[in-house]
Amino acid sequence: MDIKELLKAIAETKEQIESARYLIGLKRDGHIYRIGLYACPSHGRDVTLPVEADVIFNVAEERLNILTAKLERLQDAQRTAERVIGGILSETNA
Repeated sequence: MDIKELLKAIAETKEQIESARYLIGLKRDGHIYRIGLYACPSHGRDVTLPVEADVIFNVAEERLNILTAKLERLQDAQRTAERVIGGILSETNA
């Protein structure tokens, strides 16, 4: 993965984490009117399936844990890349 892809993956993961946290916060604050799964296929009709809120929130919490771990790995890779680039730059400037 090149640096550009790494930075894009970090940004996308942060956005997904924010979405999961927002959804979890809605449940915690009791601000859910209706919840379900929505699919917009490339062919055919859009489909909405009502789902119990607790099911969705359990998925959101699990997804948040997965995304948080992914973000830690990506940020570790970013720090490593920064150290490598810094080492290369200091060698060329020496």
